[in-house]
Amino acid sequence: MSTATDDLQAALASFRTRSSELWNWRAVYRYTDEAEQGVGELTGLARLHGAAITIPYVEKAIASAFRVLMRADDSNGGIQIVIQELLELHQQLCLVEAPDVDRLVAWLQKFEFGETGEYSRSTSSGTPCRSASAAWTATVARCSGGRRR
Repeated sequence: MSTATDDLQAALASFRTRSSELWNWRAVYRYTDEAEQGVGELTGLARLHGAAITIPYVEKAIASAFRVLMRADDSNGGIQIVIQELLELHQQLCLVEAPDVDRLVAWLQKFEFGETGEYSRSTSSGTPCRSASAAWTATVARCSGGRRR
């Protein structure tokens, strides 16, 4: 019998790839298709096992998808759509079962200014990162009960 951790670890495999051909649209399409299925798996696992245990795995999936995006030709935007869906899932899970505010803020800072930060700051205002940033600000306020940090 598998545990929640086993299920969530297995779902993370959908967001990783060893392909060296991510310049090829067919390889990117295959990755995007598998990652889309992974978003569905994480969503289902969150319902089954709860938001609190799923949030860290969604964060790992976001980081993996961004690493793939940095080396892929995502001219059709498929990987960006997967990232948007993961960001939305993360926000929904945080609203269902609020994580520790300090941990959430630390993750948001790492997300915004860490490995993925250059991408999120260099893209236009219509990208997943910009809309997620505003949504997360509201989420943090709601999780903290309106306390200022």
